[in-house]
Amino acid sequence: LTDEELKGVSEYDKRKALWLRYAFTKKRPTIEDAESGKDGARKCRIVCKDLKVIRKLPKVQTYSPTPSTDAFRLLLASVDTETEEVCTIDFTTAYLQADGWLRSEWILVRLKCPRTGEITWYWMTGPIYGLQTGGHDWYTTGRKYLTEVMGFSEGKNVPSTYAIDTSRLSNDERAATTAEQIGDTTDPVYRSLMLSYIKQIRMSMHVDDPMIIFKKSPEGQRAKAWFFEMLNKRFTVKEVHELTPATPIDYCSLR
Repeated sequence: LTDEELKGVSEYDKRKALWLRYAFTKKRPTIEDAESGKDGARKCRIVCKDLKVIRKLPKVQTYSPTPSTDAFRLLLASVDTETEEVCTIDFTTAYLQADGWLRSEWILVRLKCPRTGEITWYWMTGPIYGLQTGGHDWYTTGRKYLTEVMGFSEGKNVPSTYAIDTSRLSNDERAATTAEQIGDTTDPVYRSLMLSYIKQIRMSMHVDDPMIIFKKSPEGQRAKAWFFEMLNKRFTVKEVHELTPATPIDYCSLR
């Protein structure tokens, strides 16, 4: 905020403003990096010091469901390596890609320069790391896009796990499901194509670390291409890692 903009902020709001801080971290090196003598990558983020002892929020605003260990193990055990493949990706600074807030929800924050001691004031317009509601906002954003735009269904008793099974639906039910989940798309051919793609995919999402299972069939590979095309329309993601006998993957610190 400029000095002029800061004049319009009350002293009460300034006292209640949340502090930001610089967080320097070093990632755990992979086995391959460690064997080659490489160290873990270093990164710096500006995070929020949103302490619960200062600003206690109800759980409905902070709860972010993740797949249980049982669900994750069951999903992984269900993979037929002859006909299916497992992939993982990582979202780039996921929380910053969550949906922004209404103007009335903006939060006043301040950041102190560690060298000069100067304090800079900002309006936080959406979730960042360290904010109590960050995980919930990210989960809501991801779930909304996967279910309302891409047409997935979330497990009713297994949150953050997504798939769709249309094999038991009649043609009328399938058309109704498509119309509801695909949204504004009215082209019946395109809707049918999307459903056929979604049938080829199932996935779990542990915060910002999805594990996706695709079919190896030609239709499954077309579904894979469609999935990443749709995902990249809304989010920025890093490279795709595919699990093969020669290329292990790290997922949530599991190898």
